[in-house]
Amino acid sequence: MYTKISLSGFERFFTAICIAISAINLFISFIVAGYWYGESTVIPYTVLVACNFILLEVVLYSVIAGMSGIGSLLDKKSKKKRKSIQENSVAPATIAPKVIEPAIAIPAPVIVTEAIPIPVESVKEEPVPENTVEESNASEPTSPALQPSVERDDKIMEIISRSAKENEERRTQFIEMRKEIMEEYVYWAVAPLLDESDLLAFWLEYKQWIESPTYQPRKRMWKWKVKVTSRDMRHLTWNIAKRMGMDKGYSTKTCGRFIKTMFPELCLKRDGSQCTEDYLANNLLEERETDFIKIDKPEPHSIAFHIRD
Repeated sequence: MYTKISLSGFERFFTAICIAISAINLFISFIVAGYWYGESTVIPYTVLVACNFILLEVVLYSVIAGMSGIGSLLDKKSKKKRKSIQENSVAPATIAPKVIEPAIAIPAPVIVTEAIPIPVESVKEEPVPENTVEESNASEPTSPALQPSVERDDKIMEIISRSAKENEERRTQFIEMRKEIMEEYVYWAVAPLLDESDLLAFWLEYKQWIESPTYQPRKRMWKWKVKVTSRDMRHLTWNIAKRMGMDKGYSTKTCGRFIKTMFPELCLKRDGSQCTEDYLANNLLEERETDFIKIDKPEPHSIAFHIRD
């Protein structure tokens, strides 16, 4: 028959601490994932949260498992030492019965004295085999308090899924809003300079570049209304790249390569030689009063342009 084993106060306290730490780990995972997702949106937010949570849980339970292993080792050494002491202990000896023989010289009845047993003050305690205790403990059913909470895990996954979905919707809305802002700016800045028949093609080239910084535009001879220079296109490209994120693929070298490919007829020096990509990349912010398109530095935490009516 099995003996019911109840959790001690310490075990209940320890279990509650583990659950509380897991909840804290989840909260920290959301914060860290939000930070990294704000830095880069390449990895989905759900994956970041799950990875952070799993990492923190592995560290937590590795520490707990290590402490448990050390405690188990010390307990086994203590049991072995007690068993050795009990085996080496000597049981108290009993005194043999004393017999008085009759005297030879004087005939007399033989007197026999019975041995008086000496009471044993202490009783030897027999050691309990370790395998018996282990088998008993192994056969006991696991306490419900130590089983993982299925409801808690389901709720966590539901929160993660809902948060990831909402975050993806916000990201999609932001991308569409940013594209509309870029389109409005390109038309506003280029319409006075470029023939109307080329405006749509011009915007589509920049649209492809906004969607992917590695996009290579098609070489084309644009129909300009006025004498435009490469500085105007450098300013236009830098203004867009700055709002797209120069640390997210839209570096100065990327801008220089895009400008040289899309506007070969404008990338000429005074001696007629072609401007190199490095020259264009290093002189994106070169500005003169006669330029049609000016440098437009964004406000902090904003992608809006300073469009004037």
